[in-house]
Amino acid sequence: MFTKAVLMAICGLAVAGMGPAVAQDSFPNKPIKIIVPAAAGGPTDTMGRVLAKFMGEQTGVPVIVENKAGAAGSIGVQAVVQSPPDGYTIVLAAIDAITVYPLVKKDSPYTWKDLTPITVVASTPFVFGVSADLPAKDVNEFIALAKSRKLAFSSPGVGASGHVVLEMFKFRTGADLLHVPYSGAGPALLSIIGGDTHITATSPVTLKGHIASGKMKALVVTSEKRLSGLPDVPTMEESGVSDFVVTPWFGMFAPAGTPDAVADKLHEMVVRAMRSPEYISKIGGLGMDVEPLSRRDYVQMLTAESDRWGQIINAAHISSDD
Repeated sequence: MFTKAVLMAICGLAVAGMGPAVAQDSFPNKPIKIIVPAAAGGPTDTMGRVLAKFMGEQTGVPVIVENKAGAAGSIGVQAVVQSPPDGYTIVLAAIDAITVYPLVKKDSPYTWKDLTPITVVASTPFVFGVSADLPAKDVNEFIALAKSRKLAFSSPGVGASGHVVLEMFKFRTGADLLHVPYSGAGPALLSIIGGDTHITATSPVTLKGHIASGKMKALVVTSEKRLSGLPDVPTMEESGVSDFVVTPWFGMFAPAGTPDAVADKLHEMVVRAMRSPEYISKIGGLGMDVEPLSRRDYVQMLTAESDRWGQIINAAHISSDD
């Protein structure tokens, strides 16, 4: 016969064993923090704050945004990598910080596999922009021009996705281009307008203002289909450059080791928030698409993209100590 003390001990062990399952079933039951590895007021911050608002409304649990900018977004990502895998600290980051940075950075402190992918929250293709005065009306004329004389391309910095995609363009087309890195997309665009460089890869919404002012023109988009906002700009496929669909994205991640039940709940919360009219309107205003992925599909995409980007980065000998 069991004594009272033994029975209490057995019950205590049983309750302790149920702890993680109970915690997962009741998730979330305390505030969630979304780390945004970018400055307040930018596109990533805007996404994070709208998503946080609607995620909080779903559950009655506060969802707060904390900005941790710096080092190409890696500071914020690393903070989440080092957080407890309980779903209460997550990160909303761009492809540059998640996929590209670990491939470019020497001795990177993390890879995307140190995170639990939740879903893509927004995406937008690149547009290749040139000065309005450049004697090339399409991408094929630009390639011919780049083969006839030395041209340069600008990027927001060494190892940025805008850098890597133009290295990919060089390999695929044989265009001879010198890389000139700048500190951000703004200076990279101004270098085109000023005639210091000749082509850059940027987002449609960033380029549209310069097109409207007559200072720049768009040669090609890296999307699968033409963009409604730039209907006269052909895709790479239409221009004769195959297998060149490149769509930078923003995604939500939790730390590696986050229980599936918690990650699934986060996925449900984020996708529901993405369906809010306010979020769709905000993202549309930024020229981005809203197409969430399942967690499984996101892992498959990250695996394929890492292989693709890694091949280009290695072939172009891109590396950074920053």
